[in-house]
Amino acid sequence: MKKGILKTLTSAAEQAHTDQPNHLPVAPKRAKGSPVLANAEKALRDLAGDSIVNLDPNRIEPSPFRDRMEEDAEAREQQDELKRSLLKENQKLPVLVRPHPSQPNFYQLAYGHRRWRAIKEIASESDRPETVFLRAYVRNLTDAQLIHEQTIENGVRENLSWIEKALWAQQLKSTGIKQREMTSLLGVSEAEVSRLFKVLNSLPEEMIRAIGRADGIGRPSWMDLAEKIDASPEKLKTALALSQAADFASLDSPKRFERLIKALGGNAREKNQAANEVIEVRLGKELICSAKSNNNGFQLNFPKPKSEFGEWLSQHIERLYDDFISQISKEQENEYDS
Repeated sequence: MKKGILKTLTSAAEQAHTDQPNHLPVAPKRAKGSPVLANAEKALRDLAGDSIVNLDPNRIEPSPFRDRMEEDAEAREQQDELKRSLLKENQKLPVLVRPHPSQPNFYQLAYGHRRWRAIKEIASESDRPETVFLRAYVRNLTDAQLIHEQTIENGVRENLSWIEKALWAQQLKSTGIKQREMTSLLGVSEAEVSRLFKVLNSLPEEMIRAIGRADGIGRPSWMDLAEKIDASPEKLKTALALSQAADFASLDSPKRFERLIKALGGNAREKNQAANEVIEVRLGKELICSAKSNNNGFQLNFPKPKSEFGEWLSQHIERLYDDFISQISKEQENEYDS
């Protein structure tokens, strides 16, 4: 991937050398908005016409689509903090539910699971539980509509781990949503959607769930694990046996991943642990720019003599990015559903 980006930059540098200087100011183009935020704004507009009702939290069930793999200590602390906030300030943001498809007078959550659990706990601890209600919007939703709303909520929160996002993509697919349609819902590129499914196709779900949400373990490490297991059936047997060991579950989720990949001959690149990688982009012997890659992103630095090229690149970045996406889409085309 990095080689493709750097090749594009070198080609752009060669083109910039042949372009005639343009001394006219270039009007700034309006930045394209995030598709996740655009979906969220539309969802809020749709809710604006709905009425808020008070519901018994004990007559509400969670979404049939599971977006979390486990409740860890950090999640418990966050839940307790939310409870304290609700006790102090009451519930300001309503949840979204639909009438339960099979149980009369019950409801099913689309989003707002943490608020629902917190208020349900508050009711169970109250001397007058009948006075504790959950504020909610009620809307008739199909499974596809429900998972769409739930995905928008997850996208705005942006706190699903990488592998949870992969499992969530699998559930989106189960409702008939095509992989190309997932890009705006998940806020990722088509290539990234393809990578999510590549890992899921390589790793047994039972092993993924045994590892857990693996907060801080990103795409490079999961791809590395998938490649190791694809390369050797014996490594798959080793990984499955290790994930089912009695002491495996006693570790926190990132440590489970670390133990597994070390046993297969590798090291997990956890959050903030990847060493900086500096790459130089040259035209012949001439330094055009240096590129630094780490877990926080990808940075380009131009030496002063090449600052004009940096300006040229910023003016043409949209076209270059479109070319990049087109190239990636072609490479991944065979991995998509028709």
